[in-house]
Formats: sequence, C-alpha cells, structure tokens
Amino acid sequence: MAVEIYANGLCACSACAPGDMDAAQVAAAVNDANPTGIDSRWSVSADPFFRTGEPNPCPCNDDAARQHWLLEC
Repeated sequence: MAVEIYANGLCACSACAPGDMDAAQVAAAVNDANPTGIDSRWSVSADPFFRTGEPNPCPCNDDAARQHWLLEC
C-alpha cells in the first residue's frame, strides 16, 4: 500500500507515505482510502508540527524512504 493511515480521528488523521509523494498526492490518497463522510475533505494540516513536536511531515521511524503526514478535515 502506497499510503497507510495509522491514526484516524474525527478531525485529524495521520498517514505514512512514500517520501517522493507531495502534500496534494498524500491528501488525495487519504481521501480515496478514507473519505471524511462530510463536505470537508482531508487536507494536509497547516500546523507545522504534530502534537508530539515532530515536524509535519516528518521522517518515518520504520522506513527512511517514507514520511508521516498530519491531515485535517
């Protein structure tokens, strides 16, 4: 799977994606795999950090060729 959603809530979602994907590609893949069910679609968060202080996006801790992204709807 190219993009893996590893955390999903009502207003926020975190996904792991290949490092060569840009924000628009990640958002499109997340919306395809996990539609919000409302008019607002998932988009990459404008917040530059995850709540843990990691940058958004940040390197995946399991695979250096991937990145973690924070999305909001």
